[in-house]
Amino acid sequence: MHKIHIVGNPNSGKTTLFNCITKSSEHVGNWHGVTVDKKSKIITFKSSTYELIDLPGIYSLNAFSLEEQVSIEEINSSDCDNILYLLDANNFKRSMLLALNLLINDKNIKILINNYKSFQKNGGSIDIEYLQKILGCEVEIVDAQKIKVKEDFFKFQTRKTSFIKMLQNQINKNSENNKNNQTDKSSEDNQKYKNIEILYAYILKIANNCVKKENKIYGYGKFDKKLLKLSVFLPLFILAMFFVIYFTFFLLCQLSAIYF
Repeated sequence: MHKIHIVGNPNSGKTTLFNCITKSSEHVGNWHGVTVDKKSKIITFKSSTYELIDLPGIYSLNAFSLEEQVSIEEINSSDCDNILYLLDANNFKRSMLLALNLLINDKNIKILINNYKSFQKNGGSIDIEYLQKILGCEVEIVDAQKIKVKEDFFKFQTRKTSFIKMLQNQINKNSENNKNNQTDKSSEDNQKYKNIEILYAYILKIANNCVKKENKIYGYGKFDKKLLKLSVFLPLFILAMFFVIYFTFFLLCQLSAIYF
């Protein structure tokens, strides 16, 4: 039996995906300081048996809270073979942090991009081919609420690219430098934050090359943009100031002269 873990950030649609594939109605909460359990169900697809495991949402493999530790221990276990990673298109950079964490830890993953339609409506697009090439894993656009399990859905093919090797070497180098320094709690925390800084530098490289987002303006925003043009705003400003001065110094003076 093959084990497949569903991993992603909180509120990325993991449990929705789990329910859709397994035809379940599970609910998983993410509350600070509360130990939340994984949800699992065994399914059969194309004469093969799979155990799907839905884990509580996390942002990285550096645990800062108790509930994150629950998922991280499961991911780092020896039986975590294949991972369906749900990436929220509307939070690409934040979601990519955990994806890179998994790849540099030699996890076999498939990235499923959720909420892509809403991302497109806001003028965004993601170069899927570039993302697959640089990460070395399969990337697929899905709708977690209406996903259709295809024949190769549970097949995972991850290869280590030069981009991932470079990132992995930089993380390892930072860890080695930290070992030469103090080994107290503050030093370990500094290493975690430094690793996150390194990862975000690589995330920016990825986003700059594969994510395009237009700042579409709707409703009153379009009117405001036209109004704030200098050629329109300046004449209107002068006209408004003229009426203010006229009303203050001329019209009120005349009215005061009549009634007082």
